[in-house]
Amino acid sequence: MAASFKIGVASVTKTIDIHRPGMEPEQFTAEIRVRSLDDQEALDKKLKAAETHNTKHVREDLLALGGIVGADDKPAESSKELLDAVYKDPYAHVALCKAWGEVQRGVSEHVAKN
Repeated sequence: MAASFKIGVASVTKTIDIHRPGMEPEQFTAEIRVRSLDDQEALDKKLKAAETHNTKHVREDLLALGGIVGADDKPAESSKELLDAVYKDPYAHVALCKAWGEVQRGVSEHVAKN
């Protein structure tokens, strides 16, 4: 039996898959804020009016990361610095933008992977 729908969920955790050329597939998790429809509409109006033309809203909604290791292969603690660094990585950035859109549209993990 499925759980009851819970109103007001502020964020969800998505699995992010990265495929860099010549490397094994990589994966981490990202906690992403869920915007209300009002917030989404306001952002959409700003984008259409060219008040903003970037993906900074994705970084603003990126709350925490998991499953990331540093250059020393030790687990990295989620922090503002880590969030910024991963957001600025070109491979992670594209995957995070895709995941952000899926979260805002309510696409489930199962559907997103198929």
